[in-house]
Amino acid sequence: NPNDEDYTPNAVLINRLLRFEPAEHPDGIFKLQPRLGDLQGLETDLFTVRGPIHFKSQLKDGVQEITLAPPANVKLTVIVPDYATSKTGPLTDGTLRDDGWRELPLTAGKPTTLLIPSR
Repeated sequence: NPNDEDYTPNAVLINRLLRFEPAEHPDGIFKLQPRLGDLQGLETDLFTVRGPIHFKSQLKDGVQEITLAPPANVKLTVIVPDYATSKTGPLTDGTLRDDGWRELPLTAGKPTTLLIPSR
C-alpha cells in the first residue's frame, strides 16, 4: 500500500542509509549496517512488528557516536567496521568477517553506544 509509512520517501532513504534488513529467518534477527559518512546527526525509529528500534547518531570530532536501543523482544545484529569501538574500548564480541566488518549481536532491551571514527 503506497500510503503505508514504510513506503514514504523518508523511510526508504533511512532504511537504505542504515542498511536495515528486516528479519527474514525463523530466528527473527534484524540486521543494521549504518553507513553515515560525515552526516552530522540522525535520530529515528525503525519500525518492526515487534516494536521500534530507536537509532541515534551524532558526529563529534570525526567520530560517529551511534546509540541503538532495540525493544526487549527484538534480536538485532549491527554490522560495523572492525575499527569501531564502544565507550569502554575495542569490540571483541561478535564475528569478524573476511571483509573487515564485524557482526555484533546487541542485547535486546538494552541501549548500546558504538563509536565509528571517520576514515
